[in-house]
Amino acid sequence: MKTTKLFLYLLFAFSLISQTILAQQTAKGIKDPGVKSCSCGMTGRLSVSGSIGKTKISNANSINTLGFGLDYFHPFKISNSFSWGINGGGGYFSGNGNPFVGNLPVPYLVTTQISSQVTGSGSSKNSGYFAGLGPQFNFAFGDRFVFSPIFQVGYLGVSQSEFKATQTTLMQGFALPNYTKSYDLISQTETNTNGLGFIPKARLTYMINKNIGIWAEASYLLGPTVKNSVTTFTPQGQPNTQGAYTIQQMDAGNYNTVVNETKYNAFGFNLGVAFGFGGNTNRGIHQYPGGGHAVAEKEILRPKSCFAKPSLIVDKFSCCNDTLVVQGHFDINKSVTIIDNITIIKVINSK
Repeated sequence: MKTTKLFLYLLFAFSLISQTILAQQTAKGIKDPGVKSCSCGMTGRLSVSGSIGKTKISNANSINTLGFGLDYFHPFKISNSFSWGINGGGGYFSGNGNPFVGNLPVPYLVTTQISSQVTGSGSSKNSGYFAGLGPQFNFAFGDRFVFSPIFQVGYLGVSQSEFKATQTTLMQGFALPNYTKSYDLISQTETNTNGLGFIPKARLTYMINKNIGIWAEASYLLGPTVKNSVTTFTPQGQPNTQGAYTIQQMDAGNYNTVVNETKYNAFGFNLGVAFGFGGNTNRGIHQYPGGGHAVAEKEILRPKSCFAKPSLIVDKFSCCNDTLVVQGHFDINKSVTIIDNITIIKVINSK
């Protein structure tokens, strides 16, 4: 519950900051309509990421995990400072599901023993994957920043490997040779859980240029109920005053199995790189009604590199999304459009 509240607080904080800055940008645009912000990262994007997380799989233990992911955003609607569409992708994660939280249990003291030790066997690996689909909303602010709430519903699969901690005791044989006795002090059975998962994400992207960005993201994955079965060993009766049990008490010991059921939840922090896609590829010399021409010789970047080489005298230009708005002298009497790669150039106030 605390993790859920923390994620919601982070999501609210990101939203508030982005909306505040967006409002400031809009206000500036109203005061000076000739200058518009350059909103990067609003088109289709492929993202790859690495992640660290904390997963709750039992009532008593959480697991630290590492993972990687891949997702793709396809826009349905793009405007100057906002876009929305669908995000599809998935990820893989794994960690150590040791039920002893990194420490093996202490061996029981046995009378007439020579030595005792506890060893672990099997794998304590906990691993899982998630593949989902859902809406993504992008809010651009500060020219190069994009805040993206993402919500995915999909399929979650989680597995926990079997693990045992075994006590091996070397006993004195007296008239007979020395011998060993073994007892499984605690064991965790293999479990596999599959079902519907839901993950909200809050992603903040910095666009290095119009096609490449780096981002940080907080996420909270919710899934089905995970059953975790743990069996523990207890010697029969009470130890003597030295805290030792007889070999007969050890041999007559009891095994108790507890099945924990926990709703799957995992908080994650991800870092990634985004690669932009989209637009058409028409380039070259473009003719306009009324005479004149312009040559789009260079791809138009954003925002500091936002410039092209049209054959006109530029008085002023501004950049917004994939649109370069140019004010200058051109030998036509109306506005025209150049389609250059994914860039639309509008020539206005022509003379």
